Amino acid sequence: MTMRKHILILAMVALAVTTWVGTGVIQAQATVLTFEDLDPGGADPPLPTGYGGFSWNPETYFITKDDMPGTGFQNGTIGNVSIFGQEESQITLTRDTPFNFNSADITSAWNDAQSVEVQGWLEGSQRVSSIVSINSFAPTYAPFYFWGVDKVIFIPGFDGTGHVLSYDSDGNPVYDDRTGAHIVVDNIEYTAVPEPGTLFLLGSGLVGLGVGLRRRSNKA
Repeated sequence: MTMRKHILILAMVALAVTTWVGTGVIQAQATVLTFEDLDPGGADPPLPTGYGGFSWNPETYFITKDDMPGTGFQNGTIGNVSIFGQEESQITLTRDTPFNFNSADITSAWNDAQSVEVQGWLEGSQRVSSIVSINSFAPTYAPFYFWGVDKVIFIPGFDGTGHVLSYDSDGNPVYDDRTGAHIVVDNIEYTAVPEPGTLFLLGSGLVGLGVGLRRRSNKA
């Protein structure tokens, strides 16, 4: 293979690397938050600040499988611990750097049929959303593949048409009769997006290698 072809291949690889930074094609290994390392200690406390590298809204609590037998709290907990929105509130997780939100298992705590909207945000703007139909009998595995977001919101309290029935003064969705729009969430899977600077340096290094090879070729 000629030196010119070597340089062309390196340039193409460098271009691909720098392009993939923005698309999230190059990723770290996926991480699954199972919440199994949490111990409620006989209560149902708020999720610890910073758990899993995320900021969580204060209404996100965690619960053990057998705390509420015969309900969606039990049926929706895959291991021994899951999270839920206290007082039928939404569940919000935020990260300082973008991530790819892959999937989650969602269950209705009380209602046999319910919908939940899941939104993906980036830098204060909603970028994507999906409505998932759930029940109280078993977790619904929901793939999302929200690429490059920094916040995800689970919003319960949807009727069959996909419209929120009402909101309170803080923007949380509310059922008209408050009959229980709690949702249970488990096995949140996400993938960290590599820092652009790291992949930029890799791409720049490949370009630099190509330039060095060309200079050596010219000297020869």
